[in-house]
Amino acid sequence: ENLQSLCFYCEEKLVIDCENVPEIRNTGGIEELGAVEKNLKQELFEHSAEELPAAARSAMNKIRKISYGAPNITRTYLLSMLSKLREGALEMNEDEAFAARISGVFSNVSQNIGSAQRFSEARGAAEECIMQLKEALCEKTASGSSAIARSKEFIREHYHENITLESVANHVYMNPFY
Repeated sequence: ENLQSLCFYCEEKLVIDCENVPEIRNTGGIEELGAVEKNLKQELFEHSAEELPAAARSAMNKIRKISYGAPNITRTYLLSMLSKLREGALEMNEDEAFAARISGVFSNVSQNIGSAQRFSEARGAAEECIMQLKEALCEKTASGSSAIARSKEFIREHYHENITLESVANHVYMNPFY
């Protein structure tokens, strides 16, 4: 069992001295995982897309380090982190089309990570999911900016009328609370 656990973390080529299998010791805990999630969430929601791959890779390496030797814990940590990123994205954007897009991004990631035979496979699935989430967020931000521009134009054209939040929101096809 110890040997199988180590195999998950090896790269493509595998050579392990069966007589001297290293002891598996997890080197971190939930607190460290929380910090990893917080840093990645900040990168995802506050920084540019160019910086995200490095931040995602760093997060994956930290998860690998804190759960080394326990593939199921690694998978659980990856899925937990992705779930929290998903929740954060959905809290920021309550649009149904955006929610559907996010559901599509996350539809297969759980299965892909759960069935991964190597950490590199699980990491790849998680990183791909994070990048697709960033792409969806960027598209949503761009469409939100155009909605703001259309709202301003509507207000300029109708400033002499009794304009309500609902009338502007209806004009740009958005929820007034958003």
